[in-house]
Amino acid sequence: MALTLVALLHGDKVAQEIQLMMEYAPAPPFQAGSPGTAPADIVQRVTAARRAIQEDRYRILSQTGHKPGVTK
Repeated sequence: MALTLVALLHGDKVAQEIQLMMEYAPAPPFQAGSPGTAPADIVQRVTAARRAIQEDRYRILSQTGHKPGVTK
């Protein structure tokens, strides 16, 4: 419901970007809940927009001795 409202207020692309960032897919209003189902242009926009945040997280993890994607 909230993503539908976002789509009405800001357009489908913004709603799909939010859905992808949340990886929301149990009953999605769009097929954008994962990189495998989201339109390629949405994946590229979200990846580009979040690149600096991800790089910061990887830097912080490496300083603590953790490796990205590996849980202890």
